[in-house]
Amino acid sequence: MDGTFQSCLADHDIVHQTSCIDTLNQNGVAEQKNRYLLEVARSFISIINVLKSYWGDAILTTIYLINRMSLRVLNFNLM
Repeated sequence: MDGTFQSCLADHDIVHQTSCIDTLNQNGVAEQKNRYLLEVARSFISIINVLKSYWGDAILTTIYLINRMSLRVLNFNLM
């Protein structure tokens, strides 16, 4: 990978990971992350007490917030 790209990622505190598709271990990680997204989105909908028609917005908000928090704040263990 290009050194410029790596330095850009480091400057923005982005963790770059590669994965092998169709492997059980990687599928498990993806499933855990998807489950986490759904749990947070469900909690947004129930706490704020909005209609389920806003499900897509809740998912997008969850992704937005997770992408802007450090992994230490989330206590999210990467496998």
